[in-house]
Amino acid sequence: FFYTSTHLDHAADYDQTQRSWYKQSAGNDGITITDPYVDSTTKELVTTVAHAVIINNKSKGVVGIDIGLSELTKMISEIKLTESGKSFLLDKNGRYITNDDNSKILNTNFFNDYKDFYLYKEKIAIDKAFFETKSKNGLYFSARTVSEESGWMFVTVGPIKELIGKLITDLIVIIVVAIFSIIIGCVISIFVATQIVKPIKTG
Repeated sequence: FFYTSTHLDHAADYDQTQRSWYKQSAGNDGITITDPYVDSTTKELVTTVAHAVIINNKSKGVVGIDIGLSELTKMISEIKLTESGKSFLLDKNGRYITNDDNSKILNTNFFNDYKDFYLYKEKIAIDKAFFETKSKNGLYFSARTVSEESGWMFVTVGPIKELIGKLITDLIVIIVVAIFSIIIGCVISIFVATQIVKPIKTG
């Protein structure tokens, strides 16, 4: 049987066991994240996060949730290091899974748009996390492997000057707070010392 919380009406010949998300998950002991695909019912671009239901070491089915890429794009685009920075989710080949420009999703490769970072593609897969500020185009580049099963990568890019400006601002704030803390500490110490010495002077 097939149950969906949204109670969608599927075609009479719909067979979930023949779907890629089911086949990838059945018998797999871990979580499966599928490549993006067009949902047969909603016709929207989605990805499925699924896990096999295993009872007595036997696969009895699959439970999963579809995540619409429009919502995922909104979530990812809000994560950025600097004001004009951009963030994307990429598949294992570097193709956009999320992008504000829908025409680029699954059709354009990030490393073709940002050629300076192509040489780091393999390094991300090995190191799992990567950060670089040396680039000819004046951009910082940060990336992290999201899932070993899917090979997806989260990347964020933006102007180095904005990043440096933000670091300098944060550093100034830290220094000011530190100086203020020292001054407050000195004032409190002098006050406490004065209260301790005062009875000795009057005696």
